[in-house]
Amino acid sequence: MPTDPEYLRRHYASLSDEALLEIDHSELVETAQKCYDEEMNRRKLPSQRSSLPETASAADKPTWLDEASEVFSQVDRAGMAPAAEITDARDALEAAGVLCFLDLSELPPEEPVSPKPTRLWRLLVPGNLNQRAASILERD
Repeated sequence: MPTDPEYLRRHYASLSDEALLEIDHSELVETAQKCYDEEMNRRKLPSQRSSLPETASAADKPTWLDEASEVFSQVDRAGMAPAAEITDARDALEAAGVLCFLDLSELPPEEPVSPKPTRLWRLLVPGNLNQRAASILERD
């Protein structure tokens, strides 16, 4: 039975952000994936394709990391999904062919803020690519 794209668009548009994020993209047929991606982009929600890694093992870390420059950073708040800006920044650099690495670190406890930031994401590039990366992020 063929899938009706218009029905899928209306269905995804009717869902809350939370309900939309609970859908497993990999379990959808191709037409449904396209409609799902369109709705995620329309709402500017982080896609599952570009979901953030929780941690990187030592083997996954690039050799240039000791000399890296931070070009963008963002905090996570407890109980909230990471905002799309960090993945958008990573995607822009990768599309431009700039090496980059997402670093995640825990933030030390501070004065109460609701909800308090708990982790810090830092987008790092090799030091010699700092200006190029900053230009790409500013442009994109």
